[in-house]
Amino acid sequence: MLLRTLAKFSVKKTNFFWTEVNPCVKEAEYAVRGVVPTLANNMQTNIKKGI
Repeated sequence: MLLRTLAKFSVKKTNFFWTEVNPCVKEAEYAVRGVVPTLANNMQTNIKKGI
């Protein structure tokens, strides 16, 4: 029974289209904090300035 339940959520689905994904999932935004987004923002600013 567990295997049948897991099979429903298998990622090995063929002919998968984005139309099958819930629109809320496609539009989700995540709050990312820490060093990586800070560096990314600094890099983006430098690129815009031409540095």
